[in-house]
Amino acid sequence: MINNHDSTVTALVNKLEEDGYEVMADVEGFPKPYTIRGYIPDIFARKGAKVKIIEVETNRSYRKDIHQRKAFRKFASLNRNIAFRTIMVKE
Repeated sequence: MINNHDSTVTALVNKLEEDGYEVMADVEGFPKPYTIRGYIPDIFARKGAKVKIIEVETNRSYRKDIHQRKAFRKFASLNRNIAFRTIMVKE
């Protein structure tokens, strides 16, 4: 059974692919994203020099994954072509 987190990740991947991004996602059926500062993001998307890192969180995972989000935010801050975003979904 697919949960709300995974269905949201899949929908975002489909949209990014439609927009011309090469996408990796940490859900079944997609290539796994690169490890960034010891963590794997839900989505890593690249279009030319532009990169999007997206983390989909539930209320439960949001509290638990604070260090992961900090690592992605820090990584993105090192290059103006990299954007990090967190998207909240219901469990």
